[in-house]
Amino acid sequence: MDPILARILERVLKPLEGGGCGSSEYDASVAVIYEEPSGSIILVERVERPGDPWSGHIAFPGGFRKPGEDSYETAVREAWEETHVDLRRAFHLGDIGVWITRGS
Repeated sequence: MDPILARILERVLKPLEGGGCGSSEYDASVAVIYEEPSGSIILVERVERPGDPWSGHIAFPGGFRKPGEDSYETAVREAWEETHVDLRRAFHLGDIGVWITRGS
C-alpha cells in the first residue's frame, strides 16, 4: 500500500477521544477519493448554513444515507453529486462501521 494512503487510513480510522453527538443520530458516508500517482485527495467546501457548526469547512465528499442504501452506495452517490467523480468502478477500501463524531 502507498505510504501516504496508509497514513491517511491510520488517521481516519483512529477513534475520537471523548466524542459524542448528543441525542441525534444519522447514518452518513463519505468518500476518500485518492488519486495515484500524484497522491491528490479530492475535498469539498461545505455550504454556509446558519446554525451549522461545520459551514464553510473543508470535508470529504459525503452525506446522509437514503433509505435502502448501504454505506458504499451513499458514498458513490454523494461523491457524484458533489464532485461529478464517478466512483462506481473505483477501489472500495471498506467501511469503518458506526462512528460517533463530536457535536458542536
